[in-house]
Amino acid sequence: MPPIYEYSCSQCGEHFDEFKTVSEYTENPKSEPCEACGSSDTQRVISPSAVIEDIQPYRSTITGERIRGRSHHRQHLAEHGYEEIGTDNIDEAKKEFHRPPKDDKKERIEAVKHAYEALSG
Repeated sequence: MPPIYEYSCSQCGEHFDEFKTVSEYTENPKSEPCEACGSSDTQRVISPSAVIEDIQPYRSTITGERIRGRSHHRQHLAEHGYEEIGTDNIDEAKKEFHRPPKDDKKERIEAVKHAYEALSG
């Protein structure tokens, strides 16, 4: 995915983004005309980068090995036949998950399987 360049219109103050490859930006650093008013009097805005923090080191519950970060975490899971499940569909899984009575172990196992399928489906 190309970088996102942010621009501001000098006429109306509108801010807008453009996706350009580095070579496209090098060839033509000016933006397209303002989407709001059509003015070509725009300035590039330098804004802070978005940084996603890595996961903190932890001890693996599989082997006890120290896991150093997200890429090591994923590699470790794959090496041991596990798969990371994201939280993309967590709300759907919560809707699907019905907690059975505590004394019915078989129903609890089925409920967990059902929730897992909802998350990975």
